Amino acid sequence: MYRSESESLKNVLDRYIRAIGGEQKIKQIQLLKKWENLMGKNIKELTQSIYFKNNIIYLKIRSSVVKHELIMMKSEIIKHLVQNIENIIIDDIVFL
Repeated sequence: MYRSESESLKNVLDRYIRAIGGEQKIKQIQLLKKWENLMGKNIKELTQSIYFKNNIIYLKIRSSVVKHELIMMKSEIIKHLVQNIENIIIDDIVFL
């Protein structure tokens, strides 16, 4: 059978990713890849681990002083990340 209407592979994959809820996972991976550009080299080097769960970022920072400063700036950090990663959803940041 021949289909007269064709659709690009990109469109098919985009629809599939949205259907399975993978769009946020892709945005989270983008954030991880851009972490140094978004937060700076010093913060990247002090970030011991970072992971996501239920739209919450969990960060383990090596320096307690920097960790405290980041806690004080949490809402600004979330706003900055959301502005730079299109359509990402971040409900909170938890510092470990």
